[in-house]
Amino acid sequence: MKPCLLYWAVFPAGYEIFRDHIIDCWRAEQFFSSQRKLPKARDKGHAILDEFVRKSLLEKGRKWGHFKMYEYFQRVALRIANLEKNLKFFVTEDENIIDEEWECARRVSLIRVRLSTLPKRPQCCGILTLLLQESSLTEFPREFFGYMCGLQVLNLHKIRITSLPSSICSLTNLKGLFINNCSQLVQLPSQIGDLQHLEILDIRQTSLYSLPVEIGELFNLKCLRVSFTEDVGNYNHVEEVKPMIPSKVIVRLSKLEELSIDVSHSSSRYQNAAEIIREISELEELTTLCFFFPEMASFNSFIQNSKSWTGSNTRSAGNSFRSFNIVVGCRRNNPASEFRVFECSAEKHLRFYAGNEFPNAILEVLKQAKALELIGHQTATSLSGFRADNLQGVEACIVEECNQMENIIDRDQTSIAFQENDSIGVEFERLKSLHICNLPKLKGNDHTTLSARKAGGEGLLPLEGDYRRWKYSRIPLLPQVEVFAAP
Repeated sequence: MKPCLLYWAVFPAGYEIFRDHIIDCWRAEQFFSSQRKLPKARDKGHAILDEFVRKSLLEKGRKWGHFKMYEYFQRVALRIANLEKNLKFFVTEDENIIDEEWECARRVSLIRVRLSTLPKRPQCCGILTLLLQESSLTEFPREFFGYMCGLQVLNLHKIRITSLPSSICSLTNLKGLFINNCSQLVQLPSQIGDLQHLEILDIRQTSLYSLPVEIGELFNLKCLRVSFTEDVGNYNHVEEVKPMIPSKVIVRLSKLEELSIDVSHSSSRYQNAAEIIREISELEELTTLCFFFPEMASFNSFIQNSKSWTGSNTRSAGNSFRSFNIVVGCRRNNPASEFRVFECSAEKHLRFYAGNEFPNAILEVLKQAKALELIGHQTATSLSGFRADNLQGVEACIVEECNQMENIIDRDQTSIAFQENDSIGVEFERLKSLHICNLPKLKGNDHTTLSARKAGGEGLLPLEGDYRRWKYSRIPLLPQVEVFAAP
């Protein structure tokens, strides 16, 4: 645990770090066993963070899931790290950096530094971590990475580069590359495929038009996070429109454990979604998936054919997934309310748009989900159509724009189901948060914003929405929830 604690010294005082990112850095620096799977590494990392908080070495940040070290302990950690031979840190806010400082350091932090230039080719084969995020950097010298063969963590988050130099091919031991939120980045060099030890690649929120085919050569990649927005990047409109993700890229990444692909629901370049889904279904090691299924048919295909989801035991389908954020169907006019996913104890979320039935594939995923968003369902008159046993684990729920919905839970339908099977349990047994909006047929609706809490006052349960003449002190068939006027 000592290296994990001292690693905090590489960040500026008061800097808040998302928990999964610091764990990614720890793993890339091999503070954990290299054989440890990502889910186990995350669990181990979360336990370490909790222990640091319990011992008052860290405190929770303002954003959910973020932590920062107390400034006093950070100064002490930096002093201790620089006394040890293999832990020498170079942390500065000065843009004028001499070559010797690069050459001696094992970990370099230039976070938020106003950099105008960088050394052309610093002689620093011993550097393990290089943090340049949120700096004013706009370009790299062509040979900048030429002598950084030992680098394991490179963070370029939120800098204003448009491309990476070809010398990135020298980073033969790089394990974590973070170039997310580089909004002006439009191109990755073909040499990206030379990073044969890369395990984590985060390229979300850039202006990349298409994923390079060379990504498929990263055979040790365990985590890929990528996002595309509509109409970004430069391309020749005369040429055929390129797909966001070329064929036979995803399927070649056979060691992937975590995959996140975020695309615009209206994108005209997502026409090969069915092919991408077939490739994802071939992956056998997935434990985390964030993905948009534009049609119910493609989602059905994934649930039936995914080697990761079904595993070796169809009775426990989905149990191998540590987390998922699955969106099925296209949103209509208005975007759904922001889903406060951090209200849930586990990161398993299902968002279902514009459905007209309760497909088995949806029910199968819902059985694993901790959070449900039901938006624009065309026929649902209550949530009881999902069946009580599938709703038992749901901790957060959003229901919007379901024009036929009359009740949250249908008393008659629930009674009949219970008579047929007395072991199905109670709907929303673990519910903590409920949001209801634009349900015109909901009984007792009066445009008053209400909130709710668990009976007995054991914590607030937000119940937001439009209500008309609400006649109950409790939500029907949710006896653990009391309803009261919000201040």
